[in-house]
Amino acid sequence: PCLNGGSCQPKSESFDDYYSCKCTDGWVGSRCQDDYDECTSSPCSWPYVCYNYENRYECACSQDEPDCDGLVASDAAYTCENYRRAESFDDYYSCKCTDGWVGSRCQDDYDECTSSPCSWPYVCYNYENRYECACS
Repeated sequence: PCLNGGSCQPKSESFDDYYSCKCTDGWVGSRCQDDYDECTSSPCSWPYVCYNYENRYECACSQDEPDCDGLVASDAAYTCENYRRAESFDDYYSCKCTDGWVGSRCQDDYDECTSSPCSWPYVCYNYENRYECACS
């Protein structure tokens, strides 16, 4: 009854009714049926993100920053946009965005309308670094 290489361990004399599975590395669940998510322990360091696969994980660049390899503090090419401050952590850059800006380099305007700040009958209009409530 144990899956993915797990071994049955009897809990009592009546093995058919009471057993447990001892799972191999990378598998969890009562029958070792579920892949353990190795990313829950946050094994990857910035700028990499963790991708969980069956019985393994991989640290790689995120989809938002596909060319993140080599983004070290000494890399002058890594700059923060919109006059945001770059901070160095463990030899890597991290941009600290001010309000209204998001993204790995603070390059994207935050859409303030996503929080629905306007009451009926007004409609929210998003602009660069601000929003406005107005009639539609």
